[in-house]
Order: sequence, then C-alpha cells, then structure tokens
Amino acid sequence: MGLIVNFYASDKAKEKGKTFNAFTVCALSNEKLNPPVVSDYRGQLFNKDSLLEFLLNKEYLKNERFGHITSLKDVVQLNIKLDGNKLKCELTSSEYDITSTVLPKFAYVVPCGCVMLKKNLLSLLSSTKPGEYAITRCPICNTEFFSRDVIEIEPDEDELRILEKRMKLLETEGLHHSLKARKRRKSVSGEKSAKRSKSKSAKP
Repeated sequence: MGLIVNFYASDKAKEKGKTFNAFTVCALSNEKLNPPVVSDYRGQLFNKDSLLEFLLNKEYLKNERFGHITSLKDVVQLNIKLDGNKLKCELTSSEYDITSTVLPKFAYVVPCGCVMLKKNLLSLLSSTKPGEYAITRCPICNTEFFSRDVIEIEPDEDELRILEKRMKLLETEGLHHSLKARKRRKSVSGEKSAKRSKSKSAKP
C-alpha cells in the first residue's frame, strides 16, 4: 500500500481549534515525528522514512504541495533532539514541550542541519556584516554558513516569502536547498556536436 500523503494537516488542526505544531507530526504522512527528521526549503518537517517512500513511489509527480521535493538533495537532515514530547535546544540545553500552544520559534542552519532557537541564531547574525552572503559559523558544530541559509521551522507568510526568494536564488546558482549542485542538462546542440566529434574520432 502506498504512502497516504497528508495534504491538509495544518488546515485540519485549525478547524479543530488547535495550533498546528510542526514538531508533533510529519507534514507528509501525518505520523508522529521521529528522528531521522528532514526538512525542505519551506521549513516543513518530515520523517525521513516517509519521504524516502514518497520519492521511491514518485509521488512528487502528482503532488502540488510537495512536488518540489524530487530527491534527497531537496531536503536537509536535521540535527534535532526530540524525546517524546520534549524538544531540546542544543545551544542552550533548554527543553520545550512540543504540545504547548506557546512554543518559541526554532530554525536550522543549512548545510549542517543544526536546530536551535531562532532568536539565538538572529543574535549571532546581528554581529556579522549585513547581506545574504555574510558568513558566520554554526554555534553548535562550527560549520560555516551564509546568513541567507537560516531556515525558520513552520514559518509565517512573511518569512515564507523570504524562503521562496532564497530558493529562486539558489536555482539560478545551480543549487538544491541542501546546497548540493544540480545536474546540468546538456543542450541539444551540445549533444549533437559531441556525437559528431565522436564519429570523427572513430574514423581511421
């Protein structure tokens, strides 16, 4: 039986009068979120196993909401500490109840995937030069990253617009959300010239 994709998890939660919490369920399958956890450029969280099944079945070909995920290069595996209903910020060692309706904003860094309180990351970035390409180091693992590569988990509409802009910029640079390179497609004229050169070299 194929994966049952969860299209309207957040909408259903709102209808029931509950605040949808990205840390409680996989955005794709609606199953309990359990490590290993991965995230896309929109800050949505997925169980890696569910996403692998989604990719193997090529569900992205007929799925509008998650159609932008066509390989594991489109997600980042998170360094996240989830234990039952507890979420731990590795930077401050503070623990938070993920079922709470008052949960502070979290974010993660690309490419390392370290998750921490967003306010702590913003505080770190405030000491660097302004701009999308300002370089700093992850306070957890010391990996270098650009200021643009901070992804808010469960972003609001304004933040999502910023993340969409970032993704378009990455596409022009030939990069996936994970910052891994996209495969370059050969042009038709390039393929023809390559075939001609091969045929010429094959002649005695």
